[in-house]
Amino acid sequence: MALNIFWFIPTFGDSQYIGGKTGARAIDFNYAKQIAVAADNLGFDGVLIPTGRLCEDPWVVASSLIGATQNLKFLVALRPGLLQPALAARMTATLDRFSNGRVALNLVAGGDKTELEGDGLYQKPEERYQAAAEFVDLWRDILKSSYEKKLLILMENFIKLQMQNFYILLFKHQLHLYFLEDHLMKQEN
Repeated sequence: MALNIFWFIPTFGDSQYIGGKTGARAIDFNYAKQIAVAADNLGFDGVLIPTGRLCEDPWVVASSLIGATQNLKFLVALRPGLLQPALAARMTATLDRFSNGRVALNLVAGGDKTELEGDGLYQKPEERYQAAAEFVDLWRDILKSSYEKKLLILMENFIKLQMQNFYILLFKHQLHLYFLEDHLMKQEN
């Protein structure tokens, strides 16, 4: 089994120590590009692009770095509840195709209560994890149904949708999705 080594793009700014102010440097496109190109040239498999109230948007950052890299994968942090599954599926498929299959998603259901509420997410942790599981199920169904070109009607606890004749195709008909749910859930409670 191969080991995949990822670096990260510090979309909240960078410093000598994580979370510290020593040697702090603001993030801008040129610095993000410099890190991505270096990670690509050094042979890293990919980079995590985080999400959070102090971070630049991970979808925009990943999109902007596609042309600057050749092999680097983009592990885009996705917080269910901020996007509807259909929009997230469309964005994922577009980024996946435009990057020639170099996208993976990091599902982030947990987080700081103040930060989550600042984004409009007021669910209790257990509800948020249930909604995240529902989101992933719907997101996968949307991507699968796009290939099958069938009517999709989904009604769940948190999300309802009806779709037909839509075009949301992935580059290689598969996508990697990473979770840190159990660890985060234990930290939050």
